[in-house]
Amino acid sequence: MEFTFRDVELVVQSRITTANLLVIVKAQRYSDIARRERELFERLKAKYEPIPRSDALSGPTSPAAAPPPILRQGSLFDFSE
Repeated sequence: MEFTFRDVELVVQSRITTANLLVIVKAQRYSDIARRERELFERLKAKYEPIPRSDALSGPTSPAAAPPPILRQGSLFDFSE
């Protein structure tokens, strides 16, 4: 009796279907992706989210804070600055 690659393919497909392996592998993949995204989120949050300081909660203790500088859109050919 001879076997072909097609015979092997059918047996493998049957095993994958009966054991529900595709669903299991997809669930593991989505779980890994979600875990990695949560880890990335926590790293980015720690990097870019400011940590409130205890002295900053009571308000500014210095005299009047300087107003922010006025920004203006410059011309491409404006070299006066």
